[in-house]
Amino acid sequence: MDVSIIVQSCDRYEKYWDGFFYYMDRFWDKSIDCPKYFCTEEKDIKNNNFIQIKTGKKSFVENLTFALNKIETKYVFYLLEDFWPIQTINFDVFHNILNYMKNKDIKMFQVSPYVPYYKLNESNDSINNQKIFKFDKSSDWRFNFQSRFWEKQTFLNNIKNPKIKEEVLNSSISVEVESSKFLDENLDVYFYHYFWYPMSGVSYRGDFTNFGLELQNNMMIDLYGKNYHQ
Repeated sequence: MDVSIIVQSCDRYEKYWDGFFYYMDRFWDKSIDCPKYFCTEEKDIKNNNFIQIKTGKKSFVENLTFALNKIETKYVFYLLEDFWPIQTINFDVFHNILNYMKNKDIKMFQVSPYVPYYKLNESNDSINNQKIFKFDKSSDWRFNFQSRFWEKQTFLNNIKNPKIKEEVLNSSISVEVESSKFLDENLDVYFYHYFWYPMSGVSYRGDFTNFGLELQNNMMIDLYGKNYHQ
């Protein structure tokens, strides 16, 4: 398929790893046969379904660049560790989007829930009987770290270190803000609405969201029984 799954994390977000692996195992279509990488800084993961990449403790962009350069496929499907699946992303959707990208030489294709601050234009094409959209060139967040297929070299070419202190904002958000300023206006960013994980993720600035706590609790009950207490 010439694509790899890459999940980026940092060691201080270790508390989200077990939940990510649990829900990926539950909802990821096992027939999607491609390498899966999980990126940490120095800590080890406890999962045999992912190939671990240890980036060392550097900036968000330096860690991502290091990881992408370790991956040999032309395309990557990028995720963060707090994107816990709540619905199956099946083989047909994954495979058909990737083929659509290859056939039309598309560099970026987001597969995530829709949010109102995206300004999108409807295309003439569909995948699995659902319309494909493109980000308007004037839209905010044309560059973002939601779940997205990338041509790997395009990804590498368009990530920028933020000029603000990363402690002011969540590091991934600060990189999004900075990189959005420089994203090539000639690049089309495609979008496919697929509600397969909570758009907010399960965390906000290092803490579980209410929905994240609910998913965490459901996981613990499934693993340890109804007598489990938070």
